[in-house]
Amino acid sequence: MVRSAAAEARGLRPDSAAAQATMAAEADLVQLGRAVTGLAGLSVGFDAAQLPRVPAAVVTAERKPSSAARVAHQAVADALSEPLLCWPGSTHSVHLTHPDETLAAVRDVLSRV
Repeated sequence: MVRSAAAEARGLRPDSAAAQATMAAEADLVQLGRAVTGLAGLSVGFDAAQLPRVPAAVVTAERKPSSAARVAHQAVADALSEPLLCWPGSTHSVHLTHPDETLAAVRDVLSRV
């Protein structure tokens, strides 16, 4: 993971690359594994229809339309009646690969609160 993060950081602007390097260096992979396992368990009973209707943004990495993550993110966006936001070249760390677009999405949500 650290090598992958370092490789991804090479294509980022300096402030984002520094944040990526810090996150990779400080990642608690054991705890992350526990969290992912816990989220997988919670997702079994997830019902998007139960989501509160509040201003929101659903952002995803650039993935194939048929990928499980993309399909799930689209379902949440649809349930919230929000567009699924995705920018070319975005990755799991979309806030670092596309910081300006992410900030604009956050500002949009806040303007609707």
